This record gives sequence, C-alpha cells and structure tokens, in this order.
Amino acid sequence: MSLNYLPNGQGLVCGRDGIQFSLTRAALSTSGRPKTKFHSLARHWVEACLMLLLLGLANPVPCRTQTTNTQSQDAIGGGLFIAGSFLYVAAWGYGLQVLDISTPTQPKWAGGWNQRGAPTGVYVIETYAYVANRPCGLEILDVRDPRNPISLSNLRTGGDATGVLVKGPFAYMADGVNVTGLQSYSYMPGGNKGLKVIDIGSPQQPRLVGRDQPSAPSQETPGVVGVADVVNLDRIVYENIPEYASVAALRRMNAIMAGMTGFYISSNRAYSTAGRSGLKIYDVSDASQPRGMCNFKTPYGTWDVRAAGNYAYLMDSGTSIHVLDVSDPTRPQEVGKFSCTGYVSRSIALPPIAANVPRTSGVPAPETKPIATVALKSPDESTIAANPPTTPSGPVPEVKPIDTAPPQLINPRRLADGSFTFTLVGVANGSYVIQYTADWREWRSLSTNSVPANGHTTIADPDATEATHRYYRAVKE
Repeated sequence: MSLNYLPNGQGLVCGRDGIQFSLTRAALSTSGRPKTKFHSLARHWVEACLMLLLLGLANPVPCRTQTTNTQSQDAIGGGLFIAGSFLYVAAWGYGLQVLDISTPTQPKWAGGWNQRGAPTGVYVIETYAYVANRPCGLEILDVRDPRNPISLSNLRTGGDATGVLVKGPFAYMADGVNVTGLQSYSYMPGGNKGLKVIDIGSPQQPRLVGRDQPSAPSQETPGVVGVADVVNLDRIVYENIPEYASVAALRRMNAIMAGMTGFYISSNRAYSTAGRSGLKIYDVSDASQPRGMCNFKTPYGTWDVRAAGNYAYLMDSGTSIHVLDVSDPTRPQEVGKFSCTGYVSRSIALPPIAANVPRTSGVPAPETKPIATVALKSPDESTIAANPPTTPSGPVPEVKPIDTAPPQLINPRRLADGSFTFTLVGVANGSYVIQYTADWREWRSLSTNSVPANGHTTIADPDATEATHRYYRAVKE
C-alpha cells in the first residue's frame, strides 16, 4: 500500500495493486459557502473517515496464508516456481521434482521427471512446464497432473540452457556458450547475447525464432513484436514490466546483484540469494531506494528463492528446500525442510535385439538408438555419491548410495531369448517401483522391489522380447 500527500496540503492519494484513490480538500469543501468552524470540523471528520476507509481497502484484514501465485508474481525463471499448491524444483541431476506445499511448512514429494540432462530453470503456466535443461535445451512437459509430468517436446538450443521465462506464445531462455577442453564449462556472453527466443505457440513443436537477441527484442525480430523488455542476468531471465520497475533499480546496485544466484519479488519485498552470503530481503516500496531488511546467514550455500504468503522457500546448493517463516521479514525463522534428491532415477533405454537373436514373434526389431544421458555436476558435488560404472558386463561396486542419492539403473543387457535385465542401485532396504514407457507419456509399473543390504538388485523384464523400444526408470516409494 502506498499513501502520498498532494503538494501544499491539497489532499492525498492512496494506492495498492495498481488501483489509486484520490481525496482532495477541494472535494471536501462546500462550494459557495463560507468555511465556518463547524464546516472545518466536519471536513476533518469526513476526511478522517474516508482515510480509514481507503486504508482498509488498501490493506485488507489478513487471512489464512495462501500458496497460490499469479503469473505476474513469478516473472523470474530460476530454479523454483510455485503454481497453485505445488512447488516445482529444477534439481540439476535429480531432474524436475514437484512438491505438494498445501501445508506450507511440510512439503511432500508429489512427482518428478528425470529423463536426461540437468534442469536448472523452470517456468510453469497453465498446464505446461518449461524446463531449461542445460545442454539438452528446452523441455516442455504436460503438467495437467503435477504428480505425473509428461514429456511433450524437446528443442536443442545449441548452448547451455540455464533459465527460462514464458511470455505469451514465446519462451525466453538464458543459453550459455559451451566450451570444451581439459575441463568443459559454459559461460554467459555479455550484452545479453545468450538470450534465445523460442516460439511455443505449439508446445509439441517449439521453434527457435531468434538467436543472440539483445535485452529488448526489436520490432524487426520475427514474432516478438509487442513483447515487453526481457533481461537476461546470468542464469536468471526476467521481464521488465511496470510491476517490476524495482528490478531495474536493483540491477544497478552491485552490492545486491554481485554473486546473486536467485531473485524474486513479492508485493513490496525483494528476495535474493547469493551462495554462502545467504538470503537477503529488501523493502522495495520505493523502487529508487531499496532498503535492506535482513541478511539471513545459512550454514549452506543458497541457490534460489520463492515466496508465498508468510513463507519463503529457499533452495540450497544441495537441492534441499528450506521453509522460512517471513511474517517478520527482519527475522526469518526456518520452520521446515525437504530434500529433493533420491526420488527418480535417470532413464535407460531398451537396447535393440541383436541380428542373430530371434524374437518369438518372428518379426525383426527395428534398430533404435537409446537416449543418451548427460552427467553434469551440481553446485554441491560433495553430497552426491559417485556413479557406479555402467558397462554392460561391469561388476556392481560394493558401495551403497547415501540416503539422499537417487536410485540408479545400470548394466542394461539383452539376453539370448530377447528379454532384458538391468541392475537397480538404491539405499539398503529402500523400496523402489520400476516403471517403463514406450512414448514418454504413460508410465506403467513393472515391479516393486526392496533393495537388499548390499545396495543393489537385478531387475528383469521378460516381456521385452515383444518390445521394439522401451524406457525404464526407478521411483522411490
């Protein structure tokens, strides 16, 4: 709520959420009548009553905390996104995880997607989730059922996709430049030249329409006429619209932006994360003069943040979610935690049947190419167990993954009869459901397995003899 007095005591203007009410002394005076003491007292009484009314309209009585966010509130495509009562987490090598936050302090795992790559940015609008999936580019998922995200399409952007924003029929992506050498890495080119514009009018067929666009796409750029100014800041992409005028002011303040990894604006507050520097909260009621409210130090590196009502969800560099009570923004208190690891394995593909292996149906299987998985390090590799070797005949190491490590499917082998086996690696005594799909849309359960004390067990699919192509994953119960 903003309350401003007009010059020379002529009245006041009260506003909230883009709606303004004005109250002038001229309107309170009695036209053509002398201003007696009675009239003066009456005028002050009416002014006070109307002021209370306006303040009530601008600041409604607080009610139960809601976890719903509108599109305009979530205009930054980082590692977190709140849609309704679900929190979407782009959890790097752990894939996209979906948490139920209907009880804000007790997030629960609802579903996940971990086909390949390493998601670092997600933006959800209507029934679609747009995922920046590092070298795998843009992934578009159907999330009509958030508990079961379904792959619709993939667009390779030619770089390192790290953040995404959706506006109308277009997606804007921060796409870094990959550098290969002794140690491969990527960087974001200066001048917002890593910003890619993608036509998503047909989610099943995304189309790259602009490469290396400046921060404000010109009228000459195909398909982006009339789109607001879009700014790419490292992996963060945001829309510079009037509601976020303070973003431009904050961007000029090096003390706020230096080392920043995540950013979010909710009402008159701005939240930013900066690794070991923790969480910072600012009062941006006056966009030209942001005022620091707190610097919440954490024992972990902070990665991204989102807020809903009196709660903020802080993602650390190990993909755990910390729930903070920010009802008093000067003294945030941690009231909950959830680890987004250990739930969904990366998928493996059914190898083609060798030419000399007969199938029971007598029809040769067409040659299929498995979808390659990409192993990328997360920012906090010290908490992730080493990956076992995946050679078809390689032994399973006697190394048990830590409780937060995701399950792994390794050693895929076609047997002489055309059936298929592989090894499930998981936490000892953990229960995992093996699922398979042929089209990335519908996952069917193959078996439920309890991993023994040695941390691994063999899985067999005898029905694979009749399948031309299948993909498998493990989901923790």
